[in-house]
Amino acid sequence: ARARSRGATWKGAWDRFQLRRALCFPSVSASLVCSHGSQAWRNSLVQLGKCARALPCAPQPSQPSQQDQATALMQSSASDYLARKRQAAAQKGQDQAAALMQNSASGYLEKKRAQQKGQDQAAALMQDSASMYLEKKRLEKQKGQDQAAAVMQNSASDYLAKKRSNLGALEA
Repeated sequence: ARARSRGATWKGAWDRFQLRRALCFPSVSASLVCSHGSQAWRNSLVQLGKCARALPCAPQPSQPSQQDQATALMQSSASDYLARKRQAAAQKGQDQAAALMQNSASGYLEKKRAQQKGQDQAAALMQDSASMYLEKKRLEKQKGQDQAAAVMQNSASDYLAKKRSNLGALEA
């Protein structure tokens, strides 16, 4: 306990010495007080009205604790993770939209091809039907002409046969 009180006494004496030095030599000691001084020194100088002369610098920011640093790191990591997730989700959404558009375009083209194929088949069927119709008509016409020719030939043969028989009868 005695050693502790001696340490506290020594520290108090050192603080008083630093304070006296800052008061006596403000231009030299102000930077020392600003950069290394404790809050008690600053408060003493403020109370004595010497802050304008002795403390031209801004108060030093306190160092963040390890817990604050860990929290900030975790928050930064979480923010980075969420940003990467959002970017990945956006990219995935764009990829899905592009794939959907490509599939839609492919589906549309396939449908058009199928329609064209159907139209081609219908045209071919119509052409075949027309060809068959014309062939049938040609055959019917040919058949009719053949029948007419056969009738005419038969008639001519009959006529000639009659004529011959009439001539034979006359000669006899």
